[in-house]
Amino acid sequence: MEVFSWRTTLSSQLFNNSPRLSLPKLPSELAFTLLTYGFALSNLARMSVVALGQYEYERGISDIERKAKDEKLGFAINLLCKASAVFAYVGDEILVEAEKTPGWLHGISRPPELSQEVASALSKMSLASSQSLAIRKHLTKAAFDSTVSPGPPLPKSHPSPSPRRQAAPRMRRGRFTVMGRVCISRPITQHGNLLKSRNLTRW
Repeated sequence: MEVFSWRTTLSSQLFNNSPRLSLPKLPSELAFTLLTYGFALSNLARMSVVALGQYEYERGISDIERKAKDEKLGFAINLLCKASAVFAYVGDEILVEAEKTPGWLHGISRPPELSQEVASALSKMSLASSQSLAIRKHLTKAAFDSTVSPGPPLPKSHPSPSPRRQAAPRMRRGRFTVMGRVCISRPITQHGNLLKSRNLTRW
């Protein structure tokens, strides 16, 4: 029987030493590999956003510089979308199939990473972060104009409070488009109507 060794990411002991677990069966290896990939995507997105700073409130920034940083913000949004899709895939596919494997985790304390509820929560958190950044990206021009000319009324660059409805784009079926659909369809159909605007769906 194959045994794979991993350190848990979401649980730690004294001095932040994550316990090392010996987990049987290939589903454990696959789940931890994909979870690590998802965490790496999330961390890279966070580092990218931190490096940008609050650029939309800088009075001296040029329009070209702002648009360039908007593109970098869009890169972080895409990373979080990918992370959300990876976590959702682990919870909805990998762990569901793992539960059907005879003897999987028998007699072993289940780490939080191998819980479907935790994987679902990680997916929703990443998705919420990506939506928040998408809204920020949509408002950077208005935020800059408000910084240069504060006070009412709202700047003309501020998006309309009643954007047009737009249907979710159709996705081709396939192994990788299933994961991509999490980023494009769920924000519109399953997590409220937050991303109705045409500009918000074009990252």
